[in-house]
Amino acid sequence: MMNVLIADTNPEVLRALSLLLEQKTQFLLVGESRDAVNLFAQITRHCPDIVILDANLHGLQTSRRLSPNPLAELVETLRLLCPSIQVIALSSQPNVEKEWKQADVDFFACKSDPPEVLFSILDNIYKEKNPKT
Repeated sequence: MMNVLIADTNPEVLRALSLLLEQKTQFLLVGESRDAVNLFAQITRHCPDIVILDANLHGLQTSRRLSPNPLAELVETLRLLCPSIQVIALSSQPNVEKEWKQADVDFFACKSDPPEVLFSILDNIYKEKNPKT
C-alpha cells in the first residue's frame, strides 16, 4: 500500500480526490491540506509516498514573490522532508505544466482531465515501486 497526501485549496477538489482514491485499494489517504503551512506539517508527520499538489495552493503565492525559483524550491523542500516522495502537480491551467516540469515534479495533471488520467499516473507510480505485483 502507498500513502498519499492531497494538498488543494478547494474543499470540493479535496473531496473529489479523496473519493477517487477510495476506489484504489493500493493507496491510502493519510492526510489533506488546504494551505502550504499545513502541507509541510503533514509531509513531516506522514512522509507519504505521493503528494498530489494544487499548483495554486494558499501560501505558495507568497513564496513565488520572495524567491527567484519558488516552485523548484518547493519541490526540493518536499524531497528534503521526505526523500522518496513522488510529486504530482495538479492545476486548472494546462499552460503551467512546463513551469512545474522545470521545477522537477514527477507528474502533472489538469483538474479538467478525466479521472482516468490521474488513475494512470497513480498506477504507474505503484507499478514502478512494486514491480512484482
